[in-house]
Amino acid sequence: MIRCLAAMATAAVLLSGCANQLSAEKLRVGAGLEPASAVVRSDPAAGGTAVDAPAGPVAAPPRSTMAAGRTAAPDAGGPGAPTVAKVGAPAGSTKSTGAATRSPVNGLPQGVPAAQPACTGPKPPIVIGTVGEQSGPLGAALIGGVRAVQAWVAAQNAAGGLACHPVKYIVSDDGGDPSRHLSLVRKLVEQDGVIAIVFQDALLTGQASKDYVVQKGIPVIGQDGGENQTYDAPNYFNHAVSAAPLFDMTVIAGGKVALPAGKKNLGTLVCQEVAGCGTAGQRFTERGRAIGFNVVYSGQASLLNVDFTAPCLSAQRAKVDVLAVSFESTGIHRIADSCARVGYHPLIVCTSVQSTLDFASDPNLRGAVVAQPLLPWFLADRVPIREYQATLKRYSPDTAFDSSSINGWGAAKLFEQAKAAFAADRVTSAGIIDALSRVRQNDLDGLTYPLSFAVGQPQVPEPCGWVVRVGDGTFTSDGRRFCG
Repeated sequence: MIRCLAAMATAAVLLSGCANQLSAEKLRVGAGLEPASAVVRSDPAAGGTAVDAPAGPVAAPPRSTMAAGRTAAPDAGGPGAPTVAKVGAPAGSTKSTGAATRSPVNGLPQGVPAAQPACTGPKPPIVIGTVGEQSGPLGAALIGGVRAVQAWVAAQNAAGGLACHPVKYIVSDDGGDPSRHLSLVRKLVEQDGVIAIVFQDALLTGQASKDYVVQKGIPVIGQDGGENQTYDAPNYFNHAVSAAPLFDMTVIAGGKVALPAGKKNLGTLVCQEVAGCGTAGQRFTERGRAIGFNVVYSGQASLLNVDFTAPCLSAQRAKVDVLAVSFESTGIHRIADSCARVGYHPLIVCTSVQSTLDFASDPNLRGAVVAQPLLPWFLADRVPIREYQATLKRYSPDTAFDSSSINGWGAAKLFEQAKAAFAADRVTSAGIIDALSRVRQNDLDGLTYPLSFAVGQPQVPEPCGWVVRVGDGTFTSDGRRFCG
C-alpha cells in the first residue's frame, strides 16, 4: 500500500467531512452464525477504543469499497484464459468459459479450510493484536483487512485453535494519532499480553511504535502496504511487497500490458501533498526506463483537485500512452473523467491500494491496470482463494471480497506459518520470531511470492505481483505471478 494513500484521510475529510467510526457489532458464533456479544471498551490510557475478538466468528462492518489488498498466484505455464470477476453478480453464481472461471465479487465460494487434529487438552491462549486507523475515511479503506483477520481467528478457534491454543485478537483504533498509537501498542503488550501484531493497519502512525516493538522483540506480521519500516528491522515480517518496492511492481505490471502492444511512452501523475507520492513518481520513472519505457511526461497535482484537465492535456501533448498515477481512488476517477472529456484515453496504471471495486463500473477506467501484490481475490479456482472466500463467507459474511480483505488474510496466513512456536505449551514472541525467521521460499500456497526471512536480518523485498485489468463491470487476471 502506498504512502500517498495517507493523504486520503485529509483529502476526504476536507471534501466530504466524513468521520466513520468503527462500530461495536454483534459477534456470530459457529456454523449457524449465532449472535454473541462483542467486547468493546474504552482505553483509559490513550483514549482509544479496543475491540476484543474472542473465540468464535465476528460480524463484518458495511462492505468495504477499498480494493486495497494484494494478489498472488503460482506461475502458470502458457497464457491461458483470464479469470473474470463480475461485479454485482448474484451471490453463488459461477460460469465457466473454457479455462476461465467467472465468479461474483462476493458469491458463495467452493472449498473450506481443512479441519485440524482434535486437541488433547486446552492450552493457554495466544493473544495477538492490531493497532491502527480503524475509523474515519482511511479506516474505511483498511478495515476489510482487520475483518479478514477476525474471520481467520474465528475459523482457527472453531477448529480447536493453533496447536490447541485458542487465539484472542484485540483491535485498537489510534485515530491516526502517532502518540496514541504508541500508547495503545504499549498497553496491548504490557497489560493485555499481546505477543504479536498481526496486520498492522497503521499507515499514518506505524513508524511511532517501531522502536518500541524492536526493543520489546514483538513480531509485526503483515501491514497495510505503505509502511517503510517493514524493511528496517528483523522483527517485521511482510506478507507481500509494499512501500517503495510496490511502486516498482506497479510500473512493471503496466509494462506487461503496454509494451507488447507497442505503447512505450510513459507519463507519471502523482499527488503533491505527500512525500510518498514523490517517491512513486521517482520509482515509476526509474523502473519504467529500466524495463523499456520512454518517460515523456512527469506531472504533479493536488489531491483536492476536482478537475485534472490541465495535466491531461499536458500528457496528451507529450503523446503519453501509459499514465502511471499515485492518488487515492476518487482522484483516479476524476483523472480518468477529465482526460476522457478532452478525448484522451491513456492506459491508466495504479496500485491495488489505490483502487476500489467501483473501478469496474467506471467506463473511463475500462482497460486500466491494477497492480496486485497478492493473488487476486476473485480467482476462486485457486485453493488459497477458495479458503479465503469460504472463511469470510462463513464468519464475516458482510465483508467484501476485495484487495483490502485479502491483504489482512495474507497477514494471518503468514502468522500461521509459525507452527514451531505454536507447538510449545507457552507461546512467546521470541518463539514466533524464530519460527518465522526460518521460513524459506514459502508462497503461502500461491497466495504471495516466495517469502524468505533470515534470523536477525531485515526482510529483503521483491517486486512481485499480478496484473489485474478493469473491464466492463469486471476485473480480469490471467493469474500468473511475475517478479521484477
